[in-house]
Amino acid sequence: MMSGKNPGSFISATHKIHLLGTPMKTETITAHIIAGRGLAKERRAGDIKKISEKYGLSLTDGSLNLISKSPLWLDTQTAIYTNGEGHFYWHGDLNGTPVIVNRWVWSCPAHVFEIFAEDHLRSKFDLSDGDPVELELSAECIDQSRNRSLLNRFIWTLAWRGRERFIYQDGIYRGFIFLRYIHKLLGTGFQQR
Repeated sequence: MMSGKNPGSFISATHKIHLLGTPMKTETITAHIIAGRGLAKERRAGDIKKISEKYGLSLTDGSLNLISKSPLWLDTQTAIYTNGEGHFYWHGDLNGTPVIVNRWVWSCPAHVFEIFAEDHLRSKFDLSDGDPVELELSAECIDQSRNRSLLNRFIWTLAWRGRERFIYQDGIYRGFIFLRYIHKLLGTGFQQR
């Protein structure tokens, strides 16, 4: 369980199940570790500090980057924190460890998850690039209407199937797909309602 000034204020998806003793609907997605671009430590520092203070956490610097083979759209209205600049955060569990999941509007594909935790997760689980992990989120966090949409899934497939890693590895493709106009047209990103 996460420690800090007020550890009881942070309750993630699987811990709610154990604490309440009643089943809570969750969704688990298998994702794989991928090396990031080293931007989170600096760019997300203010957000992580505010989340840490709000929930009594000591989140580590930097993030763990995950990609999945299928999209999972999250509902921005259920985020536990938003920075007002397009970044949204939710509680989750990674291999049973409470984490904070980050997505950003427009340029974050629905198969990408940025993870923050109190532990250095690569060290804790002896993870390397390509290793699979289980990310669990409360069903409340999932944008069910977007996930059920065959059109959303078709468009995501056209833009990302077989190219899931390009978010971190191919600057030309990332630049093309992230153009705001193209992103709006294709609906491939993580759009705010």
